[in-house]
Amino acid sequence: MKAWHLVAPKELKEFNYNDLPPKPGEAKIKMFNVLMHSFDSLVYSGGTPAAFPLIPGRFGVGKVIAADEKNRVGIRKGQRVFIDPVFPDTNFSGDSTPLMGLESMKYAGQTRDGFAVPMANVRLENLHPLPESVRTESALYTYLIALAKSALEQIKDVRGKYIAVIGANALGILTCQLLLYYQAVPVLIDNRTARLEFAKQCGVTYAFLNDDGLDSHINSITGAAFMDGTIYASTGSTTVNSAVFRVTAPEKTVVFCGYAPQSLQVDLKLALTKELRLVGVSQASENISTAINLLANKAVDVSNFPQRTYALNDLGRAYTESEAYMNNSNRGLNLFIVDCYGKL
Repeated sequence: MKAWHLVAPKELKEFNYNDLPPKPGEAKIKMFNVLMHSFDSLVYSGGTPAAFPLIPGRFGVGKVIAADEKNRVGIRKGQRVFIDPVFPDTNFSGDSTPLMGLESMKYAGQTRDGFAVPMANVRLENLHPLPESVRTESALYTYLIALAKSALEQIKDVRGKYIAVIGANALGILTCQLLLYYQAVPVLIDNRTARLEFAKQCGVTYAFLNDDGLDSHINSITGAAFMDGTIYASTGSTTVNSAVFRVTAPEKTVVFCGYAPQSLQVDLKLALTKELRLVGVSQASENISTAINLLANKAVDVSNFPQRTYALNDLGRAYTESEAYMNNSNRGLNLFIVDCYGKL
């Protein structure tokens, strides 16, 4: 079977993928689809650190075609599964890794091989069965939904609160949808009109540009100048939107959620003056099952999200078109799907 290694930024190399039998504690997965979003594009372009060479693809859905029927996790042959992209680092010896500054975890498509392959052997603990009611295309967003849920938990009880969400990317829009589900009032803020217009199509009522009119918009909604909390949805920008601390009420919580590039440029003056509580959320494995239940219960809706689909052997073209898409000032969401083997 053929697959691709990303051997250096913007350098894909085809190789013969050896279909090895799974080791004890693993299952063999026939990969259906992999979701590639802006962070995957950053890895490809060299905009964030990565452990080259690697197989791309962070978020994958597939079908179990071989598994130990007596395994304690309960994974069975024939199940459709979402794969948790966070894996323990079996070589971790107690010191920080020089690449990421993170200790004991590896991340699919960045510091370990991803899932853009026809077949993958995956540890059983990373597999999460999907109900029939959840479509494969929707299940690809499971981890982003889990991240959004983890961010909401940091603000604690959001019901009835006005929560700012900075970033009209996929994570930001999903966060707004979850806030609505939990009876909060999200206010989405971004610097790009096209993304805000798309967010409104996805059910986000309050979506505003970070411009001179933002404060008056917030005042008209809340009757005050500030929000009860803020979630910053990061998927790659190195510069933090200036509204993040300005719109947050004193002594409230600001959650930086998602994936950061090598560094983030942020002015902390307002955060210190307002005595804000700053929290980071970049892992959400504990909320994957919850995210799947939220999808099954229609708490979020990704049906309007772009579904640009490429065959696995067209991965190079997919990245090239994705890069051009990112460079378009009128762009919406930069998402595409890799069809690894075929849909269920």
